[in-house]
Amino acid sequence: MKKMLFILMITTAIIAFIQDPTYAQTQTLELTTYYPAPFGAYDRIKLVPRAAGSELPEPCDSGTVYVSDDGNLNYCEPSAAGSPTGAWGPAAGEWERSAD
Repeated sequence: MKKMLFILMITTAIIAFIQDPTYAQTQTLELTTYYPAPFGAYDRIKLVPRAAGSELPEPCDSGTVYVSDDGNLNYCEPSAAGSPTGAWGPAAGEWERSAD
């Protein structure tokens, strides 16, 4: 009985060590986060001044803003209603909420 138990334990140990443990690691999990969040409510946004026309794409993405090195706020105004692209221009006057 003891001999049979000993053989069973040795056989189990050999099988456990022979198996390749890499098969247990085939699943992957990928997490992507954004900091700060791309959407949210902000009471302040700091824009770093940049030289006018420096590395700014034409046509630009509508709604994009930047501050020029002379301190003026510029934005990309849509070229047509509903257009995703537009042209850079100064933000004239005060900004008012027009829609949600």
